[in-house]
Amino acid sequence: MECQRMHSMQSMVRLLILSTIIPLKHSVSVCPHAVIRPFIVTRDEADKAPNPETFVTVKAQGAELAGKRYTLQISPLDCTGCNACVEACPEAPKALDMEDVEKVLSSGGELNWNYAVDLPERGHMVDKYTLKGSQFQTPLMEFSGACSGCGETPYFKMLTQLFGERMVIANATGCSTIWGGSFPSNPYTVSKRTKRGPAWANSLFEDNAEYGFGMFSAMKHRRQRLVQLVEHYVHDAEVNQELFVSQSTGAEQELLSLLHEWLECRDEKSDRCTHLFDRMKPLFQSLLSSNDIEHPLLKSIWSDRDMFPKLSQWIVGGDGWAYDIGFGGLDHVEAFEANDVNVLVVDTEMYSNTGGQQSKATPVGASVKFAMGGKQQTKKDMGQIFMTYEHVYVASVCLSNQTQLLQALVEADRHNGPSFIVCYAPCINQGVRPEGLNDMFDECRFAVDSGYWPLYRYNPALLEEGKNPFILDSKKLRREVTSFLKREGRFVNLKRKHPEIADDLFAKMSTDVHHRMQVLATRAAGYKSFSSKEEATVKVLFASETGTAEKLARDFADACTLASGADSLNDVDVDDIDGFTTVFFVATCGQGEMPQNAKPFYKMLADRTEPFQEGTKFSVMGLGDSSYYFFCKAAHGIEKEMLRLGAESLTSLGLGDDSAQDGFGEGLHAWLDDIWPALDLSQPNEVPHILPVDLKLSKRAILKDEEDQDALAQYFEFVGSTNLCISDIKQLSEEGHNRDFISFTFDIGDKLSYELGDSLEIFPVNDPARVAEFLHSYSSDFDERTQLATFEEDESVRKLMLDKKNLGTLASKKGVTYADLLVEYKSAHPPIAALLSMIPLMKSRAYSITSSPTATPNKIELCILIDTWWCEEGMKYGLTCDMMRKLCVGDSIRCRVKPGSMEPPRHDQPVVCVGIGSGISPHLSFLRDRVHAAENGIVVAPFSLYFGNRFEKREFLYRTELESIVAKHGSWFKLHTAFSRDTAGKKVYVQDLVAVQKDAYCNLVESPGMLYICGNRNLPKPLMESLKKSFALGMKPDMPEITKQWKSSKAVEDLFVHGSAQQEVWPIEPDT
Repeated sequence: MECQRMHSMQSMVRLLILSTIIPLKHSVSVCPHAVIRPFIVTRDEADKAPNPETFVTVKAQGAELAGKRYTLQISPLDCTGCNACVEACPEAPKALDMEDVEKVLSSGGELNWNYAVDLPERGHMVDKYTLKGSQFQTPLMEFSGACSGCGETPYFKMLTQLFGERMVIANATGCSTIWGGSFPSNPYTVSKRTKRGPAWANSLFEDNAEYGFGMFSAMKHRRQRLVQLVEHYVHDAEVNQELFVSQSTGAEQELLSLLHEWLECRDEKSDRCTHLFDRMKPLFQSLLSSNDIEHPLLKSIWSDRDMFPKLSQWIVGGDGWAYDIGFGGLDHVEAFEANDVNVLVVDTEMYSNTGGQQSKATPVGASVKFAMGGKQQTKKDMGQIFMTYEHVYVASVCLSNQTQLLQALVEADRHNGPSFIVCYAPCINQGVRPEGLNDMFDECRFAVDSGYWPLYRYNPALLEEGKNPFILDSKKLRREVTSFLKREGRFVNLKRKHPEIADDLFAKMSTDVHHRMQVLATRAAGYKSFSSKEEATVKVLFASETGTAEKLARDFADACTLASGADSLNDVDVDDIDGFTTVFFVATCGQGEMPQNAKPFYKMLADRTEPFQEGTKFSVMGLGDSSYYFFCKAAHGIEKEMLRLGAESLTSLGLGDDSAQDGFGEGLHAWLDDIWPALDLSQPNEVPHILPVDLKLSKRAILKDEEDQDALAQYFEFVGSTNLCISDIKQLSEEGHNRDFISFTFDIGDKLSYELGDSLEIFPVNDPARVAEFLHSYSSDFDERTQLATFEEDESVRKLMLDKKNLGTLASKKGVTYADLLVEYKSAHPPIAALLSMIPLMKSRAYSITSSPTATPNKIELCILIDTWWCEEGMKYGLTCDMMRKLCVGDSIRCRVKPGSMEPPRHDQPVVCVGIGSGISPHLSFLRDRVHAAENGIVVAPFSLYFGNRFEKREFLYRTELESIVAKHGSWFKLHTAFSRDTAGKKVYVQDLVAVQKDAYCNLVESPGMLYICGNRNLPKPLMESLKKSFALGMKPDMPEITKQWKSSKAVEDLFVHGSAQQEVWPIEPDT
């Protein structure tokens, strides 16, 4: 610890504001010493922090983090004050700043850090293969002895976050072994939860590739032996099945099932094999500790148990080893396709560990030891060399694009064969100016923006898909390379001492950079059927924060015969689309913000005054979440600016809604139906669903019932569901009314935790009687006949049964189920793979929780409207609702908590809630929580509830409870109700009540209150207009009307911009 204390500088990073964890993922991932970290905590843990006022948390998002919160904590005694996290923060103004270390220590920063790292690790609860998820994994390389602002350590840190619990490292002698293995200290560690971590060893300088290859070869042969032993054991059990069943214990039978599963997934590059071994381990120990039966084969398997995980072999080192001394061995390892090893080179472009001598990685014009007059030769291009083998995964990465870095690391690990990743690593010996390695992150940005360090990936797996394996991730030169050279002493010193030589060498570098970028761009274009890239008449561009819009854009570009590929908006200028047809894929992040990789382009677009030339056309596909007020705002913004500049829109704006039942797929397919004919192209030919179904069929013909149940249990465990028992059911609407509102209460005990505003996801099951009825109606010999594909001669029926989208559309139009359609067209017997593709997976359905975790901590209550519709066959029920209406007290169903999009209010915050129908649920949970607080002596702020439904007599939900709260707590609670079908003539809705009351103005404008909206998608827009009217009521009577309108509109928008207004909406409910 004393060594770590000496590491701390005069200043350290300080968190200014934590509104969301997502933008800060960039700051966290770039930290060289792993001192700034996000943690997943419970509210109770946050409340018990040593200094709760500085232990700031925000509500976690995602079903897997139900009831959890995020916090960002910083280690004051390990921070070196390098400033990298501040530079990497994309927020404006910055969410991080530097602060005097003594000040942070005096405010309890060290106590909060120590408390956070002692909390349970929860990184396994999120997907670690996303940038955000990766940063919740505990770094298994931390607090190293590297320089402040080191450009090497962040790469190693991310490696351990992705693969640390199953990785083996062969490390070439150099800087990375000095900070990575200067014993007795060692920065590599193990997971506190699993006790696993990287296996690390140091080779000689010159033979690291051979050293790592030896590790790989040994593990390969040992694992092959383990596979043979397991296959032998499984084979013996199957051959002597009756004897095995009669003589084996339950533990041995369970172990046999797990070994079967391991054999089927043993080559899967993930943590699955590790998790299977964790389940096997106690069974092995139990069986081998028993003296009743001898298990010689199991003992042999147990002796090789460290080979059960699918290990990831990494060979790492610096450029001196890889480019120079060890290149022969490295080339030999990469040359053979069977060598499944990963190589990572941190390129400082000199021998850093020995003082900064030139290597073959040193660029032309650099003044370093052994080349003080400027290196004359061009830098060796290792990426180009290894791409010539075609079977090697190759990537050039940099910290300035952490999403691309993570993608490259994951792709390299999953590649079946050798990989080579070269990483740009700023070094103290480069003489970075003006602040040394305090400018490390900016130095990375300059390197990429100037073309000095190109970003690309070469993935041989794409060749198998018929795609261009080369992807250029940095296509645009945003500044001249000379602007980068002026930032480093190794170039500036040459310019001072030998200006003529420097000018010649710098000119050569500039020429080389432009030529290289041209070559890489040509390679990335792929050309398709074009003779040159310029013949491509359609440009496909994306604005993406998490990678979804990028993937869609690339898939679209692959399918579009007029496009050469997809580019980031960051890689083009506005002039590049003038006169062309452009297709945009645009995501929205935060409160309607443009993704980071689109902000410069959007600014240029908004600043442009010159109209586009004739023939400029475009279409925009937007991605967002309609539960947010600024749904697809970024896409709307680009469409608006394109139209302003005279471009012709080919289609209406595509809107992909992530909160829709089928995700953004519904909106995407509707847009695709329009864009293909608009481009004068036919719909891309799709192989019938018999082929593309991604099925993993067991190699065994028969699965035992218990194995089937085990697979189902694994699924429910994977999705994080729990069996909950129903303790109470109440009818909320009038008996016999055609809209059935029911209250369900579940006993949760200590099985689940949740927060205000969360939802409960229910996993439906099919009614066995209806399944049997369908199978009988479809075919009496269903099992045999589904093995063959026979189709009616009628081409229309064939098309219907092979087109999943058409089948879904027809089902929606007719108001029937997929099963009804299959029975109607039962002469078309698709094979099992096609059938499984046609019928969609059953989806969970989320219902907002009405109970309060503080008022009723062991209960969860839901308010559910039973979903019905009419068709020719009569009344139909939704799958989940059909199951729910048949349940009784005492029944159990599978559920999991899903975090809601609403951040609950503090007790001292005024609240306005507006909800219709079952949309009262989250508002009721907030109200019950506030009532509980008030009855326990806590002073609470005003609370106004606007509730609407159709009929007061039949549908006044929770009437008795609400009226009793008014009677008892009327000093702070106001209830406003509107029942639209009770009034003759004009219908009165809740938004009409909001417009004529001052509650909204008092609680949201005069005081910093919260607005919550819950209802169908028709509610928010008219409500916004009503809020403007309410706000105007509170303004001075003599204020000009136009000023009132402007101020009230601005006040409404500010509510959403600052997160003071939150909403949950769902598709419009059909009228029954």
